[in-house]
Amino acid sequence: MYLGRAKKLSKENIVPALESSRSKLYEMTVQRLKDAVRDNDGIYHYRAPKGSELDVIVARTTVKPTPMAFSENSENKSDAFDNLVPVKIREANDLFKDQLRQEMSTFCTGATQSVEAARTRA
Repeated sequence: MYLGRAKKLSKENIVPALESSRSKLYEMTVQRLKDAVRDNDGIYHYRAPKGSELDVIVARTTVKPTPMAFSENSENKSDAFDNLVPVKIREANDLFKDQLRQEMSTFCTGATQSVEAARTRA
């Protein structure tokens, strides 16, 4: 529809030397449009197979197994993550955790005493 209208309008306004180039481009565009419509009409109308008709997907190993050796003596085993965090950071973290536990304990004790005092007044 639009290509035909463009062809009609362009014949009046186009330089004659470009007419053959424009015609070739027009014919190529029309052919590609026909091919696209044919593919679109055909491809999307294939019957979808039922699940029982599909081939079973076989599991495959995609990585090479790497053997790992562990010592039998569990007393000598060290934590693999021990050296990831610097010692000063771990010590500061432990100190913070201890202070937090102490503050939580103090808070809980005070809250328990306040609740008990409120119960005795009532």
